[in-house]
Parts: sequence; structure tokens; C-alpha cells
Amino acid sequence: MMMGRLTFGKWLACFWICAGSMLMGDVDWAYPIHNPSPKVPHSMESQDAVVTVEVALNPDGYVVDASVMESTNPVFDPHVLEAIRQWRYRVPDSGGREGSLVLTQTFRFNGGLFSTDGDRSDAGEPARVIHREPLDVPESLSRVSGRVDLEVRVDPAGLVEEVRVIASTHRELDAVAVACVRKWRYAPALEGGRPVASTVQFPMRFGLDRAMRSVPDDERPVLTDRDVVLVRSLAPDVPVGLRDRSAHAEVDIYVDRFGFVEYAETVQTSDPLFAIALVDAVYSWKWVPVEKDGTPLAVKVRQSVRYEGGMLVMGGTAKDRYPAVRKKVNPKIPSHLRGVHGEVALLVTIGPDGKVRDALAREATHPELADACVDAVTRWRFDPALESNRKVSCQVIIPFEFR
Repeated sequence: MMMGRLTFGKWLACFWICAGSMLMGDVDWAYPIHNPSPKVPHSMESQDAVVTVEVALNPDGYVVDASVMESTNPVFDPHVLEAIRQWRYRVPDSGGREGSLVLTQTFRFNGGLFSTDGDRSDAGEPARVIHREPLDVPESLSRVSGRVDLEVRVDPAGLVEEVRVIASTHRELDAVAVACVRKWRYAPALEGGRPVASTVQFPMRFGLDRAMRSVPDDERPVLTDRDVVLVRSLAPDVPVGLRDRSAHAEVDIYVDRFGFVEYAETVQTSDPLFAIALVDAVYSWKWVPVEKDGTPLAVKVRQSVRYEGGMLVMGGTAKDRYPAVRKKVNPKIPSHLRGVHGEVALLVTIGPDGKVRDALAREATHPELADACVDAVTRWRFDPALESNRKVSCQVIIPFEFR
């Protein structure tokens, strides 16, 4: 819960965040050190909004609660809250202080740019782009549909001082995005009519919008997921209503000769929402390129994924029995992360004996949460998968959610 009425002592520990931080008295500066951008749908990126959020931090600077105080465009609110609940701040030494530190954070969305450089509604304007250079995408990435979230520091002359990648669907796109944005020019932010340095964030999108893509019309070999080597996979975001049930989907994935996804479509599914989530995730996957006589080939991969018992089971053939958890050990969360919102997805290999052979964090909002999940899962025990009445190894994705 957010804090209610503050005592004078607690009030001294509260301060307003603006442009990263607002100095109060002789305490150290406070500012975000982990600040993923809100994932705003493409259709909303041209809209403007100002959203002010009240945030509660624990003494280590992790966000433990957040609520919207004011918003000019409420459709942005859930995306802002989802992002800021993953933030961490550098905060002054607690000096043994217990409880939450409360602050406000303002998010501004303006013409596709997003900033948290404070409230300039009276003092001036945020920075805006006045010259964009087109992306120079190499042939190997020309069919990729992806996104790179960038943070750009703009100086008072409107020139780019620094570019930082916050997140991306494909790490291969990062260098292309950074090189392009360094050539952009801005009208600088204004305070009291004077140009000032500021920081903006925005997504850079690659490839056609997925809704505009169509099935490639070339002939290509049709393979199962057992014929190819998957090197990167993002777990689908299982809809909340399905998390206590089962679902499966089979998708056809058109993979280019570099191992990237060109197009994906549902073949069959027990639940359309699960299939939509799976197809959306598939666009960030990557395979080892398939070769014939030393020449890379474009292929079509038929991929089956089942959600069963809280696990995502990857497999192209029906199994007599899917793996089931027999013994579960809960992650031991470090004290400084208790109350933190976060998500982790582990890729887990289960042996024929039901023991965990390997566990790797594929996604994590906080690295320490991933470490705790890996440590716990290695001690889980399973009833192994069966195929033709034989116990077999199996790979599953196990999602964890912390609230």
C-alpha cells in the first residue's frame, strides 16, 4: 500500500523527483539507475500525454508501489505503471531508516518522444526532433521486425551528447539504431525560455508493422523444431485468465537465411489469446541458419508450444505425457527485493530422471530475482515427459511473477 499521512520525520525523507532528482538540503542526489521505458503500443506513439505517478521506494531504491496521481491521457496509465514498477533509484543513505521513501515521477509523451525531465508545463517545452536520418539497415537485418528502446542526452544546442540502449528485441539491431540516432538533430528543451540539456527516450522500430506483413510467396523447406537449433527465444506473455489452465498452439514460422523471423501465423490453437501472445513473442526469436551444401536457406519451421501446469513446453511432436512438478522450492528473495514487482522466465532442461539438468534466465526485470529463481529451480523435481512410454528429456520455460 502507498503511505498515507506522513509524520514530520518521514516527510524529511521525501523529495520530489524531477530531471532524475531534486536536491533537498545536504542529502545526496537521487535518480533512476534502472529505468525501462513504458511499452506503448505503436498505435499510441503519436499521441501526447502527461502522467504523474506517486512512487514508494524501499531503502535500497527499488520501487515497491506506484499509483497514478494525475493523467491527461488515461490510456497511457497502465503502460507507465508497468514500467516504473521495474525501476530502481539511487537514493541517499537510509541511515537505518525503515519503511518507504515516497516521491513523484512525471512522464511526458510528446510526438513519439518520452521524457521524465520534470514538469515544464509553465517553464517551457521538452526537446523535440527536427531532423531525422533514415535507418541504414544491412541486408542481414532487412527482414527483421523489432524494436530498440533508446535514451538520448540532448545538449542545449540540440546536438546528441550520448545514446544508451535501454532494451531491444534483437541485440543485432542496437548498433544500427545508435548510429542512426547520433545523426539526428533536436530543438532543445526550454526552461524559462532558455535552451537546456535534457534526456528523452523513444522506441526505434525496424521492419514493417506486423499487421502489414504477408506470407512469403517463395518455396522453402518445411521443418519441425527438432530439425533446427533455436538460439534465442522470448517467452510469450501468457494471458492472466489462462495461468491456472492449459493451452496449446502450433505456429508456422518463416525464417530467413540469416535465422531471423520474417513472418509467423497460427496453424491451430486451443485458445486464440494464447496463440496471439505466442506469435507476438516469436518475432524476436532467432535460429542457427539452416544450410544446404554450405549455402544458407530460408525455411518454414512448424513450432508447437503448450502451456501446462504453469510451464511452457516447447516441442514439435505430441508427448504421451508432459512433465509435471513433483517437488517445488520457492525462490528465496533477498531482503532488499521483498515487495518488488518483477518477472523472470527460465529455460529449464529436465532429464529423463526428473532432475533439472540446466536452468538459464532468458528474461528478468531484476537480475537478482533471476539468480534466486535459478537457485530454487535447480532443486525442483519432476515427473519426466514420456514419449512412446519412454522417459525423455524435455525443455520447458517456467515463468515467475513477483507482486
